[in-house]
Amino acid sequence: MGDLEDFSFAGTGSIPASGPARWMVIGLTVAIAVLVFALMAVTFIDVVGRYFFDSPIPGTFEVVSFLLALLVFSGLPLVTRDERHITVTLMEGLFKGWRLWFQKVVVSIASAAVLGFIAERLWRTADDMAEMETLLEYFDVPFAYFVYFMAALSFLSFLLMLPLIWHHARSRPGRRDSDGPIRTGSRWDSE
Repeated sequence: MGDLEDFSFAGTGSIPASGPARWMVIGLTVAIAVLVFALMAVTFIDVVGRYFFDSPIPGTFEVVSFLLALLVFSGLPLVTRDERHITVTLMEGLFKGWRLWFQKVVVSIASAAVLGFIAERLWRTADDMAEMETLLEYFDVPFAYFVYFMAALSFLSFLLMLPLIWHHARSRPGRRDSDGPIRTGSRWDSE
């Protein structure tokens, strides 16, 4: 097995060499793996119990729903960090040069605004649930804890969008990237 610095995810960025970003990536990756395994195990055990022993796990639908929500929100910061959101390239050919740059900046700002809005709404919803002492139906666990966690991960994704906006704003056509060379022969030059 290779060194952890050389490890990269299929189709995404690699683990940062050091600092809090490294632990965020490792922690979220481990959390995602555990959540996927838990989803698989709960579903498998429920199906076996339901069809072979006529005794399904009580509350399986609730458990699977929460595991899936936690899985999606745990992956959101990693997807945001690597800019791997689902995109539709329907009008990709219409934007070239400065228009493409402008589109990237505007879409990044809009994405950050949406992530911030989602984080704020989830946090307020969690506050309401905590105030009303809403519990999960089968397990008597406060519902608000899960929603606070989802809000925090949405806010983390919002924070990760801010340097991406700055990066897109700075990488205008004809300007130097952070690594130095002037963009030549790239999509910026074809107008």
